[in-house]
Amino acid sequence: MKTKFLSLVAVFAILLSVIACQAPKQDNSAELNQKKELVTKFNDAFQNGTPEALDAILAADFKTNSPDPMIPGDGIDHMKGQIQAYKGANPDMKVTVKKIVAEGDLVTCYYNVSGTNTGNMGDMPPTGKSFNVDGVDIVRISDGKIVEHWGLFDNYKFMEQLGMIPSMEEVPAAAVEPAK
Repeated sequence: MKTKFLSLVAVFAILLSVIACQAPKQDNSAELNQKKELVTKFNDAFQNGTPEALDAILAADFKTNSPDPMIPGDGIDHMKGQIQAYKGANPDMKVTVKKIVAEGDLVTCYYNVSGTNTGNMGDMPPTGKSFNVDGVDIVRISDGKIVEHWGLFDNYKFMEQLGMIPSMEEVPAAAVEPAK
């Protein structure tokens, strides 16, 4: 009798775990689409050179974790300065979202940025050359605003295309050979 009871309990537990694994997940696609749209607006602010748009997009305590030397600090004002700096240096800058994925409170955006450097970039004079480079942003969203940002951008390719550093073809082979 005890064996039949334990067998019944085991079968019941297995059925419950199977049912739980097959339970439909809550559809929150509308919420995820809103988060994707928020990140799209963030990219649009860069492309359009509209730093004031960040007031509705970024949280007051916004934090960035980017190795980009042109993004030196946190907060909305720092990011507004970056929009002005990038757009001032590259007035025809275009940001094209290639892929955007949202899950939970994170949105990942794979994008391309292109343009022509016709203005100063910090202390560097304009090169007049064009660039076409990819990047990835990951943002965390809370209460309908971007609260944190991680970004990677191909700075090497960017600087190479603008003629600020030599291309790999221009570097002597001895300079790139691994040490023995």
